Amino acid sequence: MKFFVVGIFCLLCTVVWAEGDVTPANEEDADPEVVSIKIFTYEDDTYGIGLYEKVNWHQAELLCASQSSTLVSLTSEILYNGILEWIRSMANDDLPTIAEDPIWTSGNNLGDGSLYYWQGTGGPVYYNNFRNKSYSHSACIGFNAGTGYWTEHECRESHYFMCQKYSKQIC
Repeated sequence: MKFFVVGIFCLLCTVVWAEGDVTPANEEDADPEVVSIKIFTYEDDTYGIGLYEKVNWHQAELLCASQSSTLVSLTSEILYNGILEWIRSMANDDLPTIAEDPIWTSGNNLGDGSLYYWQGTGGPVYYNNFRNKSYSHSACIGFNAGTGYWTEHECRESHYFMCQKYSKQIC
């Protein structure tokens, strides 16, 4: 089963990532199906945070995929702190909104009820910032920009989300 999952993941990675911005240049001409995402770049990868609507984890993954991205994989403390710094530096009215609610990541335990993996990389979650890990049946990981802590959630809950577009293919 593990080889099947890895094979499928690598097959998906062979898809050529589209070049260009995550959001349309002219919002008036934007296709209504295209997601409005605030974007920034960190360590050569592009990140976007979807604030237009709260969605469940599966919908968030599909919305990121529609932008040639995946939900964010917070694989290191340095990366996570850089993302938090950007979110907290946003000089607009969105910060109070996202500081109160979890933001979906690609972390989940859908394949193995006891271990978390990053959907975006296929790798296990080694670095984490859970305040209290409950080892519950919750299957998806969110993070709270206000507290900085990670939280476990049922994947069917609705939250904002963050996408990540890798500058290089990871397969």
